[in-house]
Amino acid sequence: MKYKVLPICIVFSFILLAPFGRIALADKKPVSTPPNIILIFCDDLGYADITPFGSKKHRTPNLDDLAQQGRKFTSFYVTSGVCTPSRASLMTGCYPKRISLHQNESNGWVLFPGNKTGLNPSEITIAEVLKRKGYATACIGKWHLGDQPPFLPTRQGFDYYFGIPFSNDMGYWIPRRNYPPLPLMRNEKVIEEEPDQDYLTQRYTTEALQFIEANKSKPFFLYLPHSMPHAPQAASPKFKGKSTNGLWGDSVEEIDWSTGQIMKKLKQLNIHKNTITIFLSDNGGATRWGASNAPLRGAKGSTWEGGHRVPFLISWPDKIPRGTSTDQLATSMDLLPTLATFARASPPKDRIIDGKNISDLILGKPDAQTPHAAYFYYFRGTLHAVRSGKWKLMVAWRGKVKDSTVMFKSPVLLYNLDKDISETTNVAKQNPGVVKRLLALLQRARHDLGDDSRRTKTVGENTRKPGFYQNAKTLTRKKPKTKPSNGDASMPNIIIVFTDDQGYADLSCFGAKDFKTPHIDSLAKEGMKFTSFYVAQAVCGASRAALLTGCYPNRIGLLGAPGPNAKHGIHKNELTIAELLKQKNYATAIYGKWHLGHRKPFLPTQHGFDEYFGLPYSNDMWPFHPWQGKRFRFPDLPLYKNNKVVNPKVTPKDQTQLTTQYTRHAVEFINRNHKKPFFLYVAHSMPHVPLYVSSKYKGKTENGIYGDVIAEIDWSVGQILATLKKHNIDKNTLIIYTSDNGPWLSYGTHGGSARPLREGKGTTWEGGVRVPCVMRWPARIPAGKTCDKIAATIDILPTIAKITKTQLPQHTIDGEDILPLLTAQPNANPRDTYLYYWGRHLQAVRAHHYKLHFPHPYRSMNGKPGGTDGTPNPYTTLRTPLALYDLKKDPSERHNIIDKHPDVVKALQRLANAARKELGDSATRQKGTNIRPAGRL
Repeated sequence: MKYKVLPICIVFSFILLAPFGRIALADKKPVSTPPNIILIFCDDLGYADITPFGSKKHRTPNLDDLAQQGRKFTSFYVTSGVCTPSRASLMTGCYPKRISLHQNESNGWVLFPGNKTGLNPSEITIAEVLKRKGYATACIGKWHLGDQPPFLPTRQGFDYYFGIPFSNDMGYWIPRRNYPPLPLMRNEKVIEEEPDQDYLTQRYTTEALQFIEANKSKPFFLYLPHSMPHAPQAASPKFKGKSTNGLWGDSVEEIDWSTGQIMKKLKQLNIHKNTITIFLSDNGGATRWGASNAPLRGAKGSTWEGGHRVPFLISWPDKIPRGTSTDQLATSMDLLPTLATFARASPPKDRIIDGKNISDLILGKPDAQTPHAAYFYYFRGTLHAVRSGKWKLMVAWRGKVKDSTVMFKSPVLLYNLDKDISETTNVAKQNPGVVKRLLALLQRARHDLGDDSRRTKTVGENTRKPGFYQNAKTLTRKKPKTKPSNGDASMPNIIIVFTDDQGYADLSCFGAKDFKTPHIDSLAKEGMKFTSFYVAQAVCGASRAALLTGCYPNRIGLLGAPGPNAKHGIHKNELTIAELLKQKNYATAIYGKWHLGHRKPFLPTQHGFDEYFGLPYSNDMWPFHPWQGKRFRFPDLPLYKNNKVVNPKVTPKDQTQLTTQYTRHAVEFINRNHKKPFFLYVAHSMPHVPLYVSSKYKGKTENGIYGDVIAEIDWSVGQILATLKKHNIDKNTLIIYTSDNGPWLSYGTHGGSARPLREGKGTTWEGGVRVPCVMRWPARIPAGKTCDKIAATIDILPTIAKITKTQLPQHTIDGEDILPLLTAQPNANPRDTYLYYWGRHLQAVRAHHYKLHFPHPYRSMNGKPGGTDGTPNPYTTLRTPLALYDLKKDPSERHNIIDKHPDVVKALQRLANAARKELGDSATRQKGTNIRPAGRL
């Protein structure tokens, strides 16, 4: 379960007085305002993908409400089975063939980035018709009628545009294509390249709501063409994995949520009764990705009913009869003349348009009939079929047809759609008169619109030219063709450098004054620094378990720091980052400290890592430690390579070489695997006590051996970065540098600093669990940024899964996808809450910038200095009461403000209660309803 913040706000009530009202003269009737119009246009949504049209897989309650508030059309058609032609018809009221947007200049199905053709500026769009009547207009979403300046929405009647100018699969990271980066535009300017598609529906919705709010006092036209559920499907974390139909269902359910947000906003503004809301799809569903067109035959791209017939809902409270349906034929071309009628505007009269006024059908007038004597099905420029009344005649088709019959020197198929909506039975032989009549209609269409069929090649008499822009160029630049073999940003190399007990202030980029870390500083300068980054618990084993599994440690039963006698470890059913990436054929290795169980079933090579070299647990679990060894009587410290002990008795001299050896193995691993994607986990044993450093750094800093150790770790980072650059793969390598918990303060000169944070390792104060973190990935992360939003090690696994398009585990994880933070998406905030556990004790919770501590004991130096020369001074046990802190103003947690914000305290207590129920809490003796066991021998 992923915990979301409960609303934390103080609600103020105001009495708004309105002493002056609108006064109408007695001899004049008040003039009604033209209706607002919202047109929601989905991409590739199937006929049966929403519950008003029979979906059993998707939950679409808001669309159910829309259907109940208005009217459903069950024989509603778009003019093409693919994007561009369909959208051209919607905007202009014309068959695509009439305005020559049935294909691009290279005879391709749709327009592509940088094409010279587009919607001719001389054509008149719905937006232009409505603007003449004073409407504010906006297009938010997918345009796909040309990406050159004359073809953009702002040149076609829209005041405002925000979205992607073509399909979401026309980006740089699409395999086997040569597209430039996918552009996200505001008006006529590209504001982002390759935006995170998981958040597109959410961002479109936010923009739509802002447009509605800004134009609530005048008539507006909002055209909201969603990019989803077109492949590649995407959904925000709130919806991902929530449907029973994979990403297709997730994206459909998020579109339903978006529709609900819009309807809610209209009611809040009290303008819903004068707003026409329309919902439909641009063509039939892409069944290979999860769509359903049942009971129709065919799918996207075809001229069977499943390619052209789409779900259609329309609502206009008090005008359109509630909860009604019609099976009369209507088309997307009809929307221009019909909406013009509702807005008291005039459709174009100086040209042929094919759409008809269907206002009587929409308003449910008795005996209203379709105004269409015939409807023609084109596949690109080829005339495939005609429908007239209940009859549909096909004379050309794509794919095999078992029941074709040769009549009139041509194979034809005739279907009675009233009785045979699925087009299963050819009745041409039994109805020759109908076939003859429909063939005559087809011939009339050929003369009017043309037909590119080889057999009936005809040039249409009444077609118009498309727009043409000679100096066309792509909106974004193509990436260099020479790139590293693993240069696909959906498959970046991933390196996690995880230090041990390094404090928040132990890097110069985080404020350290006593020693320098130039290589780690360069990661921050060339990437992003996270100032509110958390580990799951302030102790070694539990923290590492959280990093690798994306779970709070108590969810998976891995707590504390397992020692040499432990018989438990990570369960075989838990999925690690390494196992996740093995699904994508990544090479994987860990060099350093493991600490998730040292028995064979728990070792790294049983959990997704190809290679392992390092210590199985902390470097102080050995006989030579001046304090720990005497207390716990540890056995000799072993060094492992894969599943075997290669050094059963690590000595102090051996420890001086640990950082160097881990670095050497890391560099060699990169050298061997630079031509394929890899995951490298460098889990340093230092600066955990006892401290050891090689001769090349011993005594080289002004901060004693602790500073020497940090300097050598910085050198290690530099070696890794230099190796990446040598192979020209550094730009597509995500490097994450962080620590497993805060500093061990009782060791004084051998421990680090968490300032300005309170306390350190072993506590749930900020100094124990907030750690330094920098991430560098030039391909996606903007340079020199600082992020103060909440993020955590448990978020790394789902973020990597998002980046690599890898399936998350089926069981519950606690991490969030923080890619929007990495890529500096505006207003991104994937995680606004965090839980602070010590063992199984829930000691604090955070929501936004407020943190609530529950009464608990904790260890503290209580103002005393730590020890020297590797021997600790004892802690004092203190106890905190129930306490609230504002971490934005008081990161040091010094000022308890609990009396000032009772509402905040109550909200945080509710958050804690939900967490206790699911994850447990030893203080309240709750076991947790959704926890899993550790592995045990």
